[in-house]
Amino acid sequence: MYLLRSFWFAMCLCLVGGWADASAQTPVGAATVLRLDTLVKTNSGWLAQLDVAEGLDASLTVQDVAALPRNRFAPFAPRTTHPISIDKPLWLRMQVEAGQAKASPSTSQWLLEMPTMIVDRYEVYQLDAGGVWQMAIAGDRVAHTQWPTPSLRPRFPLQVTNDGVRDIYIRVIHQMPATIQPMIWESSVAAERDSLHTLWVGIVAGLIAALSMVCLQMALAFRDKTYIWYAAYLMTSMFAALAYAGVGHQFLWPEAASFSSDALVCFIMAAYAFNLLFVSAMFGKWCSNFFRPATLGLVAACAVWIIHSLLTENYATSAIIFVLITVLASALILSTAICAWRKEAPYSGYWLAVYLPFLISISLAVAHNSGQLSLPQLPAYIPLLAFMAEALAMLFCLNAYSRERHAQATREQVAAQRDPLTGFLTEADFLVLASRAWLRAGEKRSDMTLAYVLVEAKDKEVSAMQFEALMLRSVRLVRIAMRETDAMGRIGRNMLAIAMPDMKPGENLNARLSRLVALGLMLDPSDGAAHALKFTLSVGTRRVHAMPFSEIDQRLRALLGKDSEAPARTIRFLERETPFVHHVYQ
Repeated sequence: MYLLRSFWFAMCLCLVGGWADASAQTPVGAATVLRLDTLVKTNSGWLAQLDVAEGLDASLTVQDVAALPRNRFAPFAPRTTHPISIDKPLWLRMQVEAGQAKASPSTSQWLLEMPTMIVDRYEVYQLDAGGVWQMAIAGDRVAHTQWPTPSLRPRFPLQVTNDGVRDIYIRVIHQMPATIQPMIWESSVAAERDSLHTLWVGIVAGLIAALSMVCLQMALAFRDKTYIWYAAYLMTSMFAALAYAGVGHQFLWPEAASFSSDALVCFIMAAYAFNLLFVSAMFGKWCSNFFRPATLGLVAACAVWIIHSLLTENYATSAIIFVLITVLASALILSTAICAWRKEAPYSGYWLAVYLPFLISISLAVAHNSGQLSLPQLPAYIPLLAFMAEALAMLFCLNAYSRERHAQATREQVAAQRDPLTGFLTEADFLVLASRAWLRAGEKRSDMTLAYVLVEAKDKEVSAMQFEALMLRSVRLVRIAMRETDAMGRIGRNMLAIAMPDMKPGENLNARLSRLVALGLMLDPSDGAAHALKFTLSVGTRRVHAMPFSEIDQRLRALLGKDSEAPARTIRFLERETPFVHHVYQ
């Protein structure tokens, strides 16, 4: 709870700081000339000093904009939301001077970065040595292969010469208002930031992939779709995080153009759909009948919106629908969990304590990047850390859910595989396990021994109750004589079976079998009603009998029924002539 209170306190500070910082952005005077020789390499970057022209027609070219009066541009206030549309792009102007810095027409030490990834297209115009405007493009509706530099965020090298002040024009094309905050970075620092951010994203992706595999394994073990929904939610959330971080655009779909713009919102919507199904399966039984159809309706709305988004170029008209669906889905998810928490579901309160801050941090990050809010103090990695915390915490919730829902089923499943009297495997389960071990021993060319044990009273007839007591005693004796790695089963009313992997014919095998027979003949002097046990064993080894398991099973059973030999042997090997057979009890 201390961490939760700290997280809420940090969120409040981010909101207050962002509001105060945005309110203080009152542009006064014109933007100054940026001298590259005065910039010092720093890990925080430099805020670009720009002028802005709003409301210009989309048909204007860079030559037309450069010819406009200087007073047509107003000082640019960063971290504020600017009105942008397809018909009215945003034009920015930056004045750069090389000064005493060493300039090169082909390379540059300094980069102009556009941190806001959720913008359709950035066009940066710079004059070359011949006085011709050269354009470089980037954005989430531009294939990454067309970007001027391979990076997680749109970055443009500053190409300037030593012949005075140069104007650089930036056209921002988007279908909705957006928050623009251009930064100046030294190229090596920018590359280091990308490497660190990619490392964090890789850690998150590896963690989520591992958790998804755990959920799929639990779904197969329990035959429960709840784990499938959560695994799908994890995977879609992971791809949303990759799209948000720019890793997806650079490494997963570098050739895609429009899909790069749709990927983030589509994966977010898919994550909401699977999260709705997951929460409904996990908490639905504590809620009223209204929640189930409401959940299915919102899931269908998410699917329809994803299809519509992929097929429609103009997404501005459907943005309000996206916001409406996400708000309704979040409200239904929280309402379902709160309803279960009020009815004292054992894991709902813990889930709420983790999921609510995660949901708020994701919402703030998306709102900030889409221009709906201005939160400059919100760290870019907060959503990734919140996602990691939510995914790890859900392991405890799923563990509690599994104990509450599947504990009895697991006990019944284990009990069905065991004989109720002896605790050994049932005949069917033992034969399956032994046949697989027999086949595996043949493939690996290793040893394996099978022993079938016939349990009888030594001297006289016993009642059914006394025979059950004898069987219980025989179980204790078999456990004493055999190894922990040996598999044991009950394959008949008075017949036990032992599978001994890596047990080869020889003195060790004979000693174990002889010990078992001797333990059966020994009586407890303090128990006057005790009966001696007569163990008759049939034994086969993989080294001597390389035959199918079904055949050796039949032969071992048949060998126990041969009593016509004189004298009758207590330990009966399939091959009487094998040289290691010399322990015979009468």
